[in-house]
Amino acid sequence: VDSATRDISFNAAVDRSKFRGDLRWMAIGIVVPLSCIVFIGVLRDASFRLSHYSQSFVPPPPFTFEIAPGNARLIRGDSITVTIKTVGREPQHEIILQTQESDQENPRPNVLRSSTGIFTFTFPAIKRSTTYFAEAKGEVSDKYDIVVTDRPEIKSLSLRLAYPSYTHTPPIDLEENAGDVVGIAGTEIHFSIKANKLLYAASIDFVSDTTADSLTSSHVVQHAATALHVSNTDATGAMMVRQSGSYTVRLVDTLGNGNTEPIVYHV
Repeated sequence: VDSATRDISFNAAVDRSKFRGDLRWMAIGIVVPLSCIVFIGVLRDASFRLSHYSQSFVPPPPFTFEIAPGNARLIRGDSITVTIKTVGREPQHEIILQTQESDQENPRPNVLRSSTGIFTFTFPAIKRSTTYFAEAKGEVSDKYDIVVTDRPEIKSLSLRLAYPSYTHTPPIDLEENAGDVVGIAGTEIHFSIKANKLLYAASIDFVSDTTADSLTSSHVVQHAATALHVSNTDATGAMMVRQSGSYTVRLVDTLGNGNTEPIVYHV
């Protein structure tokens, strides 16, 4: 057999042209659909939806809302301006801003118009926490909250005066909310303060009356701040006075807000 087939070329005996044609059409059948799926957006999206048949696909809205500042925190009586922009293929020239204060059952509509698609609305001297959102042509924005808070204030002030030992005078308690003090040099004032909200810090700021400096022939005013111990809404501490003057109580809440125009008490 070996000698009989030694001079025969089997490669030449096999006709490969038919297989090459089949492979060519097979390659075309694979490459063309893949190219359509990858590079043609509509087919690509359709294929994605077919492969995620259990997922709901909602067409994108004609526009969306961009709202600033969104959620906010204000001191009662402050004002705030809200800016609303409609973005998309159908920018709007009229929207409704719904506002609902904390004591209202239903939102209050405010019609806003703009030729540029940018709208503004000012909440003047806001008194209550308020929820707001925008809507137009069936599209509704997210809801945002303006939280209104108070500045820290003194609800009650109690003072105990401890006189110097040489006076042999027992401590006395002043009437509640009576902050003016009459005493002698060396009197220690004990403070017990209750605020309207949680406190972060509190202090007594003392300013002496003007005194003459014999060395410089000038008038001197001394300032001293005494930190108080804070616990929840309470602040306690003591301050010794050696000369006449005045003081104020400074409060700072846990949000960093301070009391404004504190009462000036006299010593």
